[in-house]
Amino acid sequence: MDTQTINLDRKSILAKLIATENIQVQHNKVKTASFDTKHRVLTLPVFKNQKGDVYDMLIAHECAHALHTPADGWAKIEDDSLRSYVNVLEDCRIDRIIQKQYPGVVKNYLNGFDTVSYTHLTLPTTPYV
Repeated sequence: MDTQTINLDRKSILAKLIATENIQVQHNKVKTASFDTKHRVLTLPVFKNQKGDVYDMLIAHECAHALHTPADGWAKIEDDSLRSYVNVLEDCRIDRIIQKQYPGVVKNYLNGFDTVSYTHLTLPTTPYV
């Protein structure tokens, strides 16, 4: 089955459990997931084709920002190009940490990336509902 119904309330609870705090979780018509480290808000896209592993991978990744990315560190980077490079490095760093902290998400990452690669989607431009 190519699509499945994702229970967004359950995904919100999962995010709060992984983040180990009562973060605010939003499911919006956005192109990519994000975490606001200052205001503690996780925003997840609502994809047209819902895949559990993709959502779980995004939740784990963004919650890793909640747990391990210092909010004040980003404020010091004013140059947008430098911020982009630092973000790539930070993403690699936190993905390693969250996968070590929660070994079960490794499968979500592998399947999530396979899904994105197989469907030729890139997360920032994935169609949403």
